Amino acid sequence: MINPELDRLARAPYVSVTSYEPDGTAVATPLSIAAEGGYLLAVTEAGSGKVDRLRHDGRVLLAPCNGRGEVRGDPVPGVATVVDDAQLVQRAQRVLKAKYGLLSKALEVRDRFKPRTYVALAFEVSEPGDES
Repeated sequence: MINPELDRLARAPYVSVTSYEPDGTAVATPLSIAAEGGYLLAVTEAGSGKVDRLRHDGRVLLAPCNGRGEVRGDPVPGVATVVDDAQLVQRAQRVLKAKYGLLSKALEVRDRFKPRTYVALAFEVSEPGDES
């Protein structure tokens, strides 16, 4: 059965991911996200603040948004997993490239000038009515 919340978020141009500082402060970040295998996938720099927050606490709120992070729909709770495996990072990059096309190409060009280390983020989205 397809999770309608995952489907709704996967269709959004971007998704606002709210993660939490150790003191409980919420921090929202817009991300490019694509769906595969029941997860929403994103790729980000390994040393970013959001990765640190998600390694500490995987709870998130996910909401459709625009590129500036302006929320365009109701949030849904979820859980994020940080994935360091290079093959899974490449898989997530391929899924994102299929959704975003030329934008992904621009990021590849940028990375040629300043190589970065990436991780994948895999988000599980709560089913409607699920209180987890």
